[in-house]
Amino acid sequence: MTTTDTPPLQELLKAFCASDLGDGDVHQGINTLSVMAISLANLAPDTGSVLDPKGRETRLGTNLFITGAASAGSVSDEITTKIGLCQRNLHIALQRYQDWIRREQGNRKVSSLPLGEVTTGAENILANIFQGDGPLFGTETQQWEQILTLDSTECFPDFVKTPNFFFVASNPQSLAHKVTALRPGHPLIHIGLSHPSDFANFSEHGTALIEGRFTSQKGESAKCNLLMTDPLELLRESAKAPHQRTAWLKQFLWLSDGNAGPDVSSLAPAHGDSSSIRTRYNFALNRVLAERLSRKREDQMSIVFDTRASVIRFRAFLKQMEPQLPGIIGACRNLVNSLAFGLGEMAQINKQFSVSPEAVEELAMLLVRRMANTRSTMLHDGALKQRQALIRRVFNKLAKGAYNTRTIYKDLTIRADECRSCLTWLEDSELIYESNGKWHLANNAELSFSNSLQPLLEV
Repeated sequence: MTTTDTPPLQELLKAFCASDLGDGDVHQGINTLSVMAISLANLAPDTGSVLDPKGRETRLGTNLFITGAASAGSVSDEITTKIGLCQRNLHIALQRYQDWIRREQGNRKVSSLPLGEVTTGAENILANIFQGDGPLFGTETQQWEQILTLDSTECFPDFVKTPNFFFVASNPQSLAHKVTALRPGHPLIHIGLSHPSDFANFSEHGTALIEGRFTSQKGESAKCNLLMTDPLELLRESAKAPHQRTAWLKQFLWLSDGNAGPDVSSLAPAHGDSSSIRTRYNFALNRVLAERLSRKREDQMSIVFDTRASVIRFRAFLKQMEPQLPGIIGACRNLVNSLAFGLGEMAQINKQFSVSPEAVEELAMLLVRRMANTRSTMLHDGALKQRQALIRRVFNKLAKGAYNTRTIYKDLTIRADECRSCLTWLEDSELIYESNGKWHLANNAELSFSNSLQPLLEV
């Protein structure tokens, strides 16, 4: 079985012009589209919690590691640069507004300025506790409970102190003083790698940011979503020599260049081209960030369809993949929801089209399988080539006719256990079948290691 046998996924990738988005490389397009969707989820307000159609809270957020020059370059061009521009525009607007207020104050033309403080219910309760004769109602404990749950009105001085939702970190030291003045919700941090030592150097702060244990130089605590880009493919060498300070990479979904598989067949062109998808992403990004900045939002953001059944099936799938990808259950626990939210937001823009739960689930599984194959290739490149060569010899033997197991390993002069292992892989890949004690090729069987969903090595 291959991913080309899943019509919902094919329809999704055509609708979002994945092949054109990757300049003809559908797998690069899938990486770019996935990062677009997940970045929207990672920037969502309310600390990454949205509602499903039945009003239940649904958790978002997935940390991403992009390795390879093509995919990393596309993510920088199409995604992080645009998010950074939005953050810059906000800073400029706030600074200009503050400058205007100062000029007006100097000219004494403004008698009531939006820069002034606002008295809210919380301040009134605190004044009564500390300056009054005791609680006007209930107990002091009950009044503190009310303060902790009160949705205080945010005035301009409050807002200008917390404008940040996106950061770019070039070194670990910059994180300590950059990750400040945070808008409510999890900020997104882009870390670009340029040296093999970056994995170890960022590990302490990176792990703390992911787990919510990070404290800035100004004493602010933060839990963040990370997006790491690795255009030089430094991950390849680090994966071969793992140590304590690279263990935190298990908390990421890896998206890579290359043909590690499983492959998606060439897609027929959809109506329109990838420029329409870029436009959809830009509009969806503005909408998500506007919701995050809004001080008086009436409704919480939502996912367009119920993902519960898909999430349950996907979690069972992650348990199966855990031996090949230690830590994948935690790293991708919110992946289906994140893809569903981001793709759904993009689909709603302008001319709407539907996104099915089945397609999102299949896309999530494809990304995890490609990560597993990428990791196996990095860890065991030599062993993989030997294994592929052995499987190819067994396949070519059966292309000449049907044989029993003993004849195959005797004729090929290989060990019996190696032969049986190859036959098992070919059978699981639905390329051969056994009948009357002999192995036969399936009809129209074609050997393609990149198309198979079966792992070549157990790692």
